[in-house]
Amino acid sequence: DAGCGTDSELQADDKINRFHLLEDRPGKLNGRYRLAAENNFYYGWFINSKEGIRHDFYTTGQKLTASEALANEAKRKAQRKAANLAQMEAHRAAANRAEGVWGRAAPAHASEPYLARKGIAAGPCRTAHGCLIVPMYDEKGVLCSLQFIKGADKRYMRGGKKGTLELPGQGKVAICEGFATGATIHAATGWT
Repeated sequence: DAGCGTDSELQADDKINRFHLLEDRPGKLNGRYRLAAENNFYYGWFINSKEGIRHDFYTTGQKLTASEALANEAKRKAQRKAANLAQMEAHRAAANRAEGVWGRAAPAHASEPYLARKGIAAGPCRTAHGCLIVPMYDEKGVLCSLQFIKGADKRYMRGGKKGTLELPGQGKVAICEGFATGATIHAATGWT
């Protein structure tokens, strides 16, 4: 087991996965692995994050030939390219949906329950169907997704690209997570 004994079922899906290490408390996932299979030939790597141990492995006891290694790498490259294209298409579709929802939503007011509870201004937010809607922009400033807040429930638009929201400020930039935190910092400092 080379420091990575597990009771988890491993998947040969050529993706990075996490798993439970036998020496860990139940529920902890301090192991990571990537396992791929080609005609009953398994290969990949595993990491014990707790101990800082990494091992590469293959099942036959012999190294891949140069042509096998090139073929496997070409296959993985094609799979990554297909996954990236699918993700880009999902991002495009979500951005189109976001534009439609955003265009139909009404401006938010500070009396919205979430904003009132947090004591923050509505800023660029809008509302629709009882939800506070927070816009998310990509690095080019284009609307790429939305966050919907209703009560304590916060959800992002399915398939949406993770983005940022920038509030106009006085040159200094604060990096934070979450609209309420950013709005609070902006109100206190004037920073973007």
